[in-house]
Amino acid sequence: MTTPRNRAGIATRPTAAPRARLWLGLAAVLLLLGHLLPVYLLGGGISRLDWNSMAARWATGIGLVWDLAMVWVTAGYAALVLHDRRRAGRSGPAYQLVSSVVVAAIAVFATAAMLTTDLSLG
Repeated sequence: MTTPRNRAGIATRPTAAPRARLWLGLAAVLLLLGHLLPVYLLGGGISRLDWNSMAARWATGIGLVWDLAMVWVTAGYAALVLHDRRRAGRSGPAYQLVSSVVVAAIAVFATAAMLTTDLSLG
């Protein structure tokens, strides 16, 4: 078995990122399908989507946990993709830092919005 080498010919260690990216990608697809099917396809389409439908979805707790998991799994997937981009030498450390902060900020703000939104409207 040969040792993998980068463009400069320096031996590199294989990482677990491709396997983690695969599993996170599959989890993200399953979470997204589990969100889209009940909300849009089985729930009567986008014309029936309103505050009451979201309140009903999040009232049981499983809908809220599902949507939070969807946000964080996709954020993890985005972070892995950005990490691989950095390892390939296509972007500098400043890009890595800024993109990581942006991904984390989006996930944190989405979580805060989901946990603090009052869907009762009354």
